[in-house]
Amino acid sequence: MILKHDFLIKDARFTTSYHFRSIIPKDLIDYFNGRTSFTISLRTGIYRDARSISFLLYYITQSIFEQIRMGELDLDIDGIKEILKVEIGRSVKHSQYIKFDSQYSDIKKYESLLKNAIEKKNFDKEDQSLIEKVDARIEQHMKNLGYKSTKKSLQFKQLRAQFIELWYLRHELKQELLESKEGSGIDEMFFQKCNEKFNMDLPVSPPSSTVQTVKISTAEKPKEIIETREQIESYGELISEVKPKFIQFWSRRDNRPKTVLIYKTTIKHFIDIIGDIPIDAITSKTVFEYKEKFLQIPNRREQNPKYAGKTIAEILEMNPSELEEFESRGMHTLNQSLRRLSTFANWCCGNTAMTQNPFANATEKNLKKTVTEKNWTDAEVSRLFEPKVFLSSSIFFNGNQPNRHCNFLVPLIMLFTGARVNEVCQLHISDIERVRHKEKNDYFWIIDFNSNECDCCPPEHRKSIKNKSSHRRIPLHPSLLEVGLIRYRNILEKKGETRLFPKNNFQTKGGWSSSFSHWWNVTYLPKLGLKNLKNRKTDTHTFRHTCLNKMKQNGAEEGLAMEYAGHHHSNMTFTTYSDRYDPSILKDRILDKIHFKGLDVRKLNVNWSQIFKNPTKDQLGREVE
Repeated sequence: MILKHDFLIKDARFTTSYHFRSIIPKDLIDYFNGRTSFTISLRTGIYRDARSISFLLYYITQSIFEQIRMGELDLDIDGIKEILKVEIGRSVKHSQYIKFDSQYSDIKKYESLLKNAIEKKNFDKEDQSLIEKVDARIEQHMKNLGYKSTKKSLQFKQLRAQFIELWYLRHELKQELLESKEGSGIDEMFFQKCNEKFNMDLPVSPPSSTVQTVKISTAEKPKEIIETREQIESYGELISEVKPKFIQFWSRRDNRPKTVLIYKTTIKHFIDIIGDIPIDAITSKTVFEYKEKFLQIPNRREQNPKYAGKTIAEILEMNPSELEEFESRGMHTLNQSLRRLSTFANWCCGNTAMTQNPFANATEKNLKKTVTEKNWTDAEVSRLFEPKVFLSSSIFFNGNQPNRHCNFLVPLIMLFTGARVNEVCQLHISDIERVRHKEKNDYFWIIDFNSNECDCCPPEHRKSIKNKSSHRRIPLHPSLLEVGLIRYRNILEKKGETRLFPKNNFQTKGGWSSSFSHWWNVTYLPKLGLKNLKNRKTDTHTFRHTCLNKMKQNGAEEGLAMEYAGHHHSNMTFTTYSDRYDPSILKDRILDKIHFKGLDVRKLNVNWSQIFKNPTKDQLGREVE
């Protein structure tokens, strides 16, 4: 059935959605290989929404046809459809949120916007900032699809001016929609206004006894609906449009690529759950909806074949929370996501149309802590490094284990330095160096945890440190000398190696620590019965808790302990106005605080010269080279 607008059609036999039909001008039929028309779904079955969207698409297609005539664009039917699909999505989203806010929100929320608008009685259409916004909007679809366009043409300048006028009309429609109780004549008003502005011949339904069409004078805009430049620029600014700008700025800060990726993933996940809505349409109700749906999504859904390849919306439609085996994601995980989104929103408040952070107080408070112990006890440390078990599982493992040197040394280094696992696994031979004591006439060994660039690996594989405070030079503990770390280092240096663990390979997930972490958490800890303990989380990071706790319990000075661990000191005197502690000070006042009852590292001493002279089969490939 064709309605009175020949570009708006609906066939109820096959679909519940309206379609937009574009009639190709006769002079362009040959250009489109004989096609006389094309249709595209408007993705809505609501007549008033379909009318508004179809008119906008009609205006866009007529502009595209004109630019094709002038040779400024090179588009086929599929290209035009792609542009229109994007605009349909934007219009539908905008329309839905205007209706939602007008029905369920306090209209005073918009009265403040109108009050601010009164302050600017005239709008300068030559304002450079607005021009850039309009140009970006016009070019957006074509640029993303790879079609050529130019801003220098007369047609483009005309299109720019008409776009500004169209935005005025749409904001007037928004105002009328908010103030009208019935709103049934809004579309007629909008079409009538477009006829007057753009000299078009769009049919307008005559007013009925129940529908009164609102007519706005074209001579002068009423001051209560005049928009400020900021309001016009913020129109249609979706989360997906703001996200790249935030990520770009976030990448320029002292953040690791992994941290930036986590923020990017969190924002994308928010869009998947809530939808790609305008940034200033996010309210506390939106955040509450996000929290509810977040907890309805199964934990580790990527590993479940039942949810493989399904979107968030499709998973939620399956109502997985009603299944008996359903395992929800934890509240702590939700709070982490909310904190990242709050950081994103804070940035948006200073750089977008968002004025308030709806995530500011969204985290759940006073959650019950299930993890009570985070460090190893002295007895557990003795179990971890019981010579017979530890040596046979690592350095003297009877089987294929190319990373055996790393598996042997990394746990010991973490235990006595409190370093993070990735900081240890990525070490270079040059990071272990001999320095002179500040006051005594002798030398000692230190470990330099840094993110210095190197030529031995591609940029994405280079060393990374959590933050600026993590860059530190600390003395080597005597226990590490006892197990032969320096002898091991010197042998590798003579062999021309660069990395401290040359058999350790970089992996996309986990970086330099991936192989070792898997061996430690999946193989070794379960073997000793020290994994999945009640109310405890035991993994590679437990060593960091253990070392720091040992320093505290043995009376180490807080400032020295923080320097040794690579933590930021909260006192400005010790950060902004002073240098780091010399390693010799840490050597004299920290190392004797780190010791474990029942652990005798002398029993872990191995003959590194003999090990390298008689390599195991999994080491031969490297030795032959």
